[in-house]
Amino acid sequence: MSLVFLLTTLTVFGQPVPTIKYSYGSGGFRIKREFITSSWKQGSDGVSKDTFVVLTRENLQEKIFAKAYPNPVNDFLFVENYSWIDGSTALIRVFDISNKQILEKKTSLRKESVYMGNIAPGTYSVNYYVNNAHIISWKIVKL
Repeated sequence: MSLVFLLTTLTVFGQPVPTIKYSYGSGGFRIKREFITSSWKQGSDGVSKDTFVVLTRENLQEKIFAKAYPNPVNDFLFVENYSWIDGSTALIRVFDISNKQILEKKTSLRKESVYMGNIAPGTYSVNYYVNNAHIISWKIVKL
């Protein structure tokens, strides 16, 4: 579910000033910003109607806030995405020091646990993807 916040349209010297509309994702982060202007047009029924035109639309999803904890880890590693958008898919891949993939987990949840209890102690790289885009990598120490 996303929340939309719309500021009212102002007029300066008879010209409409663009309105800024923000949309928010389920994590509370802004995900979209639109600059909108309005104008009055006379409809076929002779009534003036306020019409809206989107001037620019910006996608603000580039910054995804995620973390992996605890580090060092014994059994379960938790990966949490604080800017999760419902309907997204995530992929967690764990690589050893020789860059060999040893674990992969797909999820559609904001917070996921990865069982690392059966992995040998050492240093590992954890790569996190959202909707097939690489977001972040962490170095994790397994005790």
